[in-house]
Amino acid sequence: MRGKHYVIAGLDFIFDKNGTPWFLEANSASTVHKEYEQTYGDCTTVKALAKYINKLPGNNICIFVSKNHKFKEHKENTVWMPEKIKDMIKKDIHICYMQDNLRVARNYFLDHNFIKITMTNFNKGGGNSYVLNSHRRKVKPDVILRKHFQLNPEFEQEGVNVINTMAVRDLVWLKNKCYDAVKHVKGIKIPKYFLVDSNEELKKILKKNKRLFRKGYVLKPAGDSLGRGVKITKSARMPYNFKVKPGYMIQRKIDTELIEGKYYWDTRVFVVDNKFIGGVKRVNKSQVTNIAQGGHARALEKKYQAKIRRISEKIVDAIDKEAKRLSEEGYKYMLTPKNPNLREALRHPCGEE
Repeated sequence: MRGKHYVIAGLDFIFDKNGTPWFLEANSASTVHKEYEQTYGDCTTVKALAKYINKLPGNNICIFVSKNHKFKEHKENTVWMPEKIKDMIKKDIHICYMQDNLRVARNYFLDHNFIKITMTNFNKGGGNSYVLNSHRRKVKPDVILRKHFQLNPEFEQEGVNVINTMAVRDLVWLKNKCYDAVKHVKGIKIPKYFLVDSNEELKKILKKNKRLFRKGYVLKPAGDSLGRGVKITKSARMPYNFKVKPGYMIQRKIDTELIEGKYYWDTRVFVVDNKFIGGVKRVNKSQVTNIAQGGHARALEKKYQAKIRRISEKIVDAIDKEAKRLSEEGYKYMLTPKNPNLREALRHPCGEE
């Protein structure tokens, strides 16, 4: 059984003052599962993922975690889900440290974005790809829960069920690529955006689109996570003391009704095995609502969930189909170097939220 490419999805929406949802982005290594359980008292998302994994063929699963994030009393958000799920999986579990599996690190510039890549130890081709477990023993995986670790595409190309695949990661990491993959979905609304590489380009776009940005705009990296590098304005003026770097985008700002007159909010919803699970509000006094930027989770009312349930499943299905198409057509992953060479390994900080 060849599993799906986009098994567990974290999607972000924002609701305007009329209650209309706008799609912001998709995540291939979503966290906020811990906040979901804290909000509703049940880790529904993790249970759904475990159920899916248990249906997959094979006897083992390799779960990637950071070496410094062992299962202790105080855990970082990125480790919470692997620890929670390990007691629900009916397979042999191998914990694999990201740092032990690094092989190559190289810099690329691709589609308005700098990319730093990492690779795992492997024997290329012929179904011989392997990883190193926490005891530094070679394991030929049947299933891989990679979290945000960037694997060689050879694993999924050889039939290993990777959750989520690198094809999906490539599609959703660059927000403009994600928008291209889902813009045909009936009923989807995406805030208009432009790619920019410098303050000079930004100034020109603001001048040509004064009406669109008259109430402000959002500046953010096209490829990053956790709310890093995001700047939100309240007018169409140039941002004060802010340098636009290559790989940025400027996007229309969607105004929401403030909670209690002082809190900004958007939503993170989850789709597992193409079934809508639910979601939370991300709430913050700052306009950047990410949990990593000081936001907190609150229950998402059923009226909002009803508005985005079906569109969320459609978005995930569209991304999954595009990832499948790319992989079947011999797609060259943006993380695949032409001539891998062993060198100092640096992990790309892409722990998506």
